[in-house]
Amino acid sequence: MAGAGADETTFACVLAAHAHGGNLQSAVRCLRAMSVDHGWRPKKQQYGCVIGVLGRAGYLADARDLMESMPLEPDLHDWVGLLGACRIHGNKELAASIAQNAVRLGPGTTSPYVLLSSI
Repeated sequence: MAGAGADETTFACVLAAHAHGGNLQSAVRCLRAMSVDHGWRPKKQQYGCVIGVLGRAGYLADARDLMESMPLEPDLHDWVGLLGACRIHGNKELAASIAQNAVRLGPGTTSPYVLLSSI
């Protein structure tokens, strides 16, 4: 992408493609290159793509760590998405702690409870 005039939208599209294609290593490299090589500060959408691909690939702790280390505050959607990945991979222990964050941010939301009940 060097020299191609990459901007935030370009990175969002490339990260989304990597995420949908399950290209874990490429997505992580692209997120890193976004800030290190091109000077763009990743936004929630870019972090969300990488967190999603990590979760779907079963790297649940890495996804949680990235989510907790990003300079943006994770929201209910972020926690529920990661909880869904825990359900897919049957990780009960991590799901319990993630569900606490989801419930804290959306006390009236039923989706954390539904996901927990299906693990």
